[in-house]
Amino acid sequence: MVTIGEKNKKKQEDNIIVEGAFDFWSALDSEPQESHDQSDDNICLLTREPLKPNYVTMPCEHKYNYIPICREISAIKNPNIGSQKYNQGYISNGVKLLRNQIFCPYCRTVYNTLLPKIPEQYLDFVPDKYVTSSSNYISSRTCKYVFKSGKRKGQCCGKKNAFDTKNGTYCSHHDSVNKTSPVKLNKVAIVLSDEEKKISSNFKLSQLKQILKNADLPISGTKAVLITRGMKAGISFTLPDM
Repeated sequence: MVTIGEKNKKKQEDNIIVEGAFDFWSALDSEPQESHDQSDDNICLLTREPLKPNYVTMPCEHKYNYIPICREISAIKNPNIGSQKYNQGYISNGVKLLRNQIFCPYCRTVYNTLLPKIPEQYLDFVPDKYVTSSSNYISSRTCKYVFKSGKRKGQCCGKKNAFDTKNGTYCSHHDSVNKTSPVKLNKVAIVLSDEEKKISSNFKLSQLKQILKNADLPISGTKAVLITRGMKAGISFTLPDM
């Protein structure tokens, strides 16, 4: 665990707008870090919105909603995605992350793990690479599945990468076993542009997956998800010969 000193912190001439209309860096500059108190326990420190299902509690105990913290870490690890001003806020504050690292935006503590992975179909959101992991992750919720047979009959699974669902808190494996219905977070319908619709009508799902695979991008998701991900990464889709 590495704490980046305040001496590396510089105030920006322009405010950095992180989520919606809330100016995170400006608010952080004007608020002493020791001012964090119990009133912050039920809000996301990035958006100042109430905590939602599957929010993340960092080892430093600062809390964030899952999607905002994923986007926050992506902004550092993928400097070509998003506005230059947005990413400059982190660079100037001395934050630099390796592939296997995440950090707490509030106290700037760096951890040699990633965020716990939540199945994409439960979020309607696809985190960028090196943001989440199913094997190297900060401790999260504990899987409450109780074994019904075998040596561990009557015992809880206990894995620390579980997520909230309608029927309880389970890891990916036992969520599948229970066939539970997860709580969806921030569902946003993907609206394709005319150009993206043309790509969708001319490419098969398998072709889109191959294009993204060649670009070393995740290949899970629907056509709309794959096209949006590819366009975001700057991929130029060449229509196949008819």
